[in-house]
Amino acid sequence: MFNGLIREIAKVQSYQNNTLSLKAKYRPNLGDSIAVNGACLSVTKLYEGGFEVELSRESRTHIAIENLKDKVHIEPALRYGDRIDGHLMQGHIDFIGTLEKIQKDENGVDFYISLPKEAMKFMAEKGSIAVDGVSLTINEI
Repeated sequence: MFNGLIREIAKVQSYQNNTLSLKAKYRPNLGDSIAVNGACLSVTKLYEGGFEVELSRESRTHIAIENLKDKVHIEPALRYGDRIDGHLMQGHIDFIGTLEKIQKDENGVDFYISLPKEAMKFMAEKGSIAVDGVSLTINEI
């Protein structure tokens, strides 16, 4: 489980043969679950200054692979007793939306995101949603 608060923005070193190599200060253990842009992936290799995760066939069908080019959000899995400041997330990608517009206002920034029609029945005003692993509140539908 994750809570949508990004631990670090990691640098993508490469993505080849379904393996994503990341440069990061965060030091996971081999086999740890880590959210990469919100998707729960397992650490398969550790090296000086970074680590690798493997994307399964299912992960590749639900992740916007084109977003794995430069930098990604990473968040380690929660442990029992950890504070939850965002909302609980499993790290499963249900839908891929399209960012239509970003608009600054007096309270922050509004993101206008279009989703597939079948996703809309799961959306609720003032509900929570994760976008690239970041916990956000739905302001308006």
